[in-house]
Amino acid sequence: MYIGYVLLISLNSIYLLMLYLLKGLQTEWLKTSRTFIVWYVIICPFILAGLMFLVFWLSGLEKMAGVGEKAVDINFWKELIRGGYFSLSNPFLILFIVLLNTMLYAREHQGNMWKHLYALPVPRWSVFGAKSLFAILLLALSLVCFVLFLTLTGYLLDVIKPAYKFASHDNMLGKHSLLAFRIFVSSLGIWAIHNWLSLRFKGFGLSMGIAIISIIVTPFMLLGSAKMKDWVYLYPYLYPYYSAEDFAGKDNLANLWQPEIYGSLLYAIVFTLLGYWEYNRNRHK
Repeated sequence: MYIGYVLLISLNSIYLLMLYLLKGLQTEWLKTSRTFIVWYVIICPFILAGLMFLVFWLSGLEKMAGVGEKAVDINFWKELIRGGYFSLSNPFLILFIVLLNTMLYAREHQGNMWKHLYALPVPRWSVFGAKSLFAILLLALSLVCFVLFLTLTGYLLDVIKPAYKFASHDNMLGKHSLLAFRIFVSSLGIWAIHNWLSLRFKGFGLSMGIAIISIIVTPFMLLGSAKMKDWVYLYPYLYPYYSAEDFAGKDNLANLWQPEIYGSLLYAIVFTLLGYWEYNRNRHK
């Protein structure tokens, strides 16, 4: 009897949780569906895939395969994916996250909508949770688009420059998708940091400044990583790079439990809780 009562309460709580989140997500979609944000999520990965197309088209990398007796069978899919995700990990992904969070919070900051949000007859956690979940889903959507665009880039290059032989090699879609998932998880810590900054401060100056500094500092962190050893994993802006590096050399993509993964999740939890605490303080009221 007691167990059934507890189970009933738990199911009811889960139902209310899902109901509030779904309504919140619907609200966020209605607010952004006619704005530039949706196009931004699609255009940014398209631009990066386009840049990779130009690199492979203009650089003459197909000469690596050689001709005649010196010909070497190279799967250029790996080179294309590796180059794309190294470019994505620093600086494109960081700047993308900063601008995404800034645009999502711009309506509340500029239109003085915080009072309206605080006055809604729903739990505050549901408003903050729906907005955060919506941003995460947009980030995931952008990476799905990048997988699609980068794959199409390979086949387009095969038409223009058949020497790459993209069509005759394995497109590595499975590993490609797994790599995108790892990049997504390893970027959640960065997202949470800038989500909190976008919530706490009006405008994008501070958030963008921190992002630019991180882009400048990251190469130096990589150079000093051997001396820093495991301490380097305290720096969250390196996590996407290390995920891309796993594809390039270590080839341990299936082992998701890596320092950059749980480090990113830890940062995501801490700064998401900090963001909720900030939102719950009525600081904008």
